[in-house]
Amino acid sequence: MAMEVKTAEIRPTQKPLDFSVVRGTKLEDKSKSYEGIQYTNSFRVNRRIQLTGFTFFIPEKEKIDDTVYCVVVKTMRGEKVVANFRRYKSKAELEQADNQRIRINPPRLIVIEPDVWYDVKFEIRGPPTRRLKLVKTRVVVYADKEKEGCGHQHPIATFDFFMGSGQLPEYHFLLC
Repeated sequence: MAMEVKTAEIRPTQKPLDFSVVRGTKLEDKSKSYEGIQYTNSFRVNRRIQLTGFTFFIPEKEKIDDTVYCVVVKTMRGEKVVANFRRYKSKAELEQADNQRIRINPPRLIVIEPDVWYDVKFEIRGPPTRRLKLVKTRVVVYADKEKEGCGHQHPIATFDFFMGSGQLPEYHFLLC
């Protein structure tokens, strides 16, 4: 009796899509120093995600110098720390940044549970930077593709924010 051999087709795995949530676009007219003070942004999201990074403003071109970004992410109630890291960015790195912004990535993905409020506490040790003028308090993130036959985009996550600091305009994340 001959044995049937089955083979599995091996397909390359797709890289997970990295999404972004933008808290606003209009900027204050003047730069502000964030050194020596820990600022807070608070948020929750309606589904489980993994944070992959944060976008901060950098000093204005004529004021660029070495900068350290210190970030702590913890639950608002109970204050369980889920991430705590620092990233040094040299003057040369900051001079190459696009749009007066730089992405700061944690050493590992940060798991965020649905409907739990989190605080992102940060300090920027370096020259003064720009900040958002108005901050959105609710942002819906949509998938790139339109839902089949519906003519509208499919929402993938809804973020709620307290006003917080305007120096952290963007969060980057993966869906779990």
